[in-house]
Amino acid sequence: MVNGNKMINSTIDNREPSWKRWVVPIKGYLNSKQCDEIIKIGRSLPPESGRIGNVKKEIADEQIRKSTTAFIPRKQEYKFLYDKLLDDVHEINRDNFGFDHINIFENPQYTEYYGGGGHYSWHPDSEINGQNNGIVRKISLTIQLNNPSEYEGGKFELLTEGRDVPLQKGDAVFFASFLIHRVTPVIRGTRQSLVQWFTGTPFR
Repeated sequence: MVNGNKMINSTIDNREPSWKRWVVPIKGYLNSKQCDEIIKIGRSLPPESGRIGNVKKEIADEQIRKSTTAFIPRKQEYKFLYDKLLDDVHEINRDNFGFDHINIFENPQYTEYYGGGGHYSWHPDSEINGQNNGIVRKISLTIQLNNPSEYEGGKFELLTEGRDVPLQKGDAVFFASFLIHRVTPVIRGTRQSLVQWFTGTPFR
């Protein structure tokens, strides 16, 4: 069950812009202790430069993405995280998106964007018709792990009318992977987040 304080149901009526159907923000999705534990796990893993592309071909290009990442492996000590993410996305998908056969194919990605220009330019997580090995990213999740007061810049934005998605420590947003989004440059401090992609059969 989703443990946030408030889930903004994305079911829309005719007065709301259509993109809202594909965006589900959740306040307090994780508590402070859970965020700190994920940061501890992420920082215990070997960091890599943030890469762009897909499982067939990935490259590092700091003009597009400047960050460090670490993928949290499927080990017994991290089972609590995998179980929570999978249980919650099934509930959110059922109530909001209605996509087929949602599962976890890729490991959760711990990400840090550092002051001095850490960013990720506009991009979708999945082309509508793009797929790898017969699966496609359908739902994306970003979780804010530290307080925004610890850094300047680093806003998470969706290319919609609302654009800026305000996130406090522990907040999350589930959104359709085909939505274009970015992280604006971090001027000072470090922005810490967890990203997960949920996959399924290709869009029909």
